[in-house]
Amino acid sequence: MEAFFTILLGIFIFFWLLSRFGPLLLVKWLQKKAGKFSHEHNSAFRRDGEPYREGETVVSSPAEKEKIVGKNVGEYVEYTESEEKDKK
Repeated sequence: MEAFFTILLGIFIFFWLLSRFGPLLLVKWLQKKAGKFSHEHNSAFRRDGEPYREGETVVSSPAEKEKIVGKNVGEYVEYTESEEKDKK
């Protein structure tokens, strides 16, 4: 019977602590996630930290892809097959 009350008291203390410190931990975690999100998705600034001026055109080119085939193979043409309907 003593073990039952010890376990019951432990569960009670655990949930009491969770109710006291859970909201604080949740707020800290959400602030950390929001800060990381705003830092990663801040499109109002250039990479060098300067803000964009209104009306400024920005052209960014994607990084070049690595070639799948070596240089000594020749010309490589990437294509997609498509189905054609039979004409009668």
